[in-house]
Amino acid sequence: MKAPGGIGAQDKPQSGIEAFAAKHRFRIETSADKERVIHGRRGHIFEYGNGLLGVTIKPKGTSPRSWNAARNSFLEAGMTITQDGDSEGVATFDPANREQRRLATKHAGIKRKKVATAAQLAALSGYRASKSAQNMSGGTRASPDG
Repeated sequence: MKAPGGIGAQDKPQSGIEAFAAKHRFRIETSADKERVIHGRRGHIFEYGNGLLGVTIKPKGTSPRSWNAARNSFLEAGMTITQDGDSEGVATFDPANREQRRLATKHAGIKRKKVATAAQLAALSGYRASKSAQNMSGGTRASPDG
C-alpha cells in the first residue's frame, strides 16, 4: 500500500518535462499561462512536443551577444532554432542527447537543486534540537545591561 503524498503516491505517468526535471534535479514551476517550465536566470525550458523540449533564451540586457553565442552553440550541437529574434530566441532539443541538454541548461542559466549530505543533515538536526531546547526553556540570554 502506498503512503498518501509519499513517494509513489502519484499513479499517473510523468510528462516529458517532469521526468526530465526529476532525473536531473531541476525545479519545475507553473508559468502565468499554466505551462510547466524549468526557470533559469537567462531563460527557461518547456515541453515542446513529440518527445522534444524547448529552451527559451531571454537575457536580462538588450545586447544580442548572449543569444548569438547560445544560437551558435545550439546549431553546432544539432539543435533546431524555432524562433530567432535580435537578442532572444527559442530552440528545441532532444532530452536524451547529453550535449544538447548541457547546452540548453547552461545558456538558460538553470541550476540543479542541491542535495544535503548525511553529515549536513546530522549537523542541521543537532542545531534544530539545540534551538528547540532554547525555545522550551524561555531562551535565556544575557542582557546587555548587566
